[in-house]
Amino acid sequence: MIVRNLNSHPIIVERSDGSLFEYPPDGMVYRLQTMDEIIESVNGNDIVQRTYYEPQEKFIPEPRPGTWYIVPSQVVQAMNRPDFIAPDTKGANGAKRDERGRVLSVKRFRTCDQLRRKEQQNIKVDE
Repeated sequence: MIVRNLNSHPIIVERSDGSLFEYPPDGMVYRLQTMDEIIESVNGNDIVQRTYYEPQEKFIPEPRPGTWYIVPSQVVQAMNRPDFIAPDTKGANGAKRDERGRVLSVKRFRTCDQLRRKEQQNIKVDE
C-alpha cells in the first residue's frame, strides 16, 4: 500500500500500539481555490455560499490501485474520490491537540462523507 501526503506539512498518526508514524509531505501540494459569495444577510450576519475551484496548476494525481492520497478535508469532500483521504480530527477518535488546540496527531483517516436517508438505514431513528 502506498500513501502519498499531498499537504504542505507532515501528518502524524498514532498507531493502535501508541507509537507515532509520520507521513512527510511528498513535495506535491493539492489544494482547492475557494470563493465565498454572500447570498443573504440575517440579523446582520452574512450567509455565504462557498465555491471550490480546481488549482490553477491542474495537478490532479491519477488514481492508482493500492495508492491513497492524503489531502485536506475540503478536497476529499469536493472531489469525492475514493482514493482521497483526510486526517480525521473530529470526535472521540479524532486528533490529539496541544494546549492551544493545534493538532499533534490523528488516529485515523476519513473518506468522503455520505448522507443516508432514514428509509435507507437499518437503524431506528427517533422522530
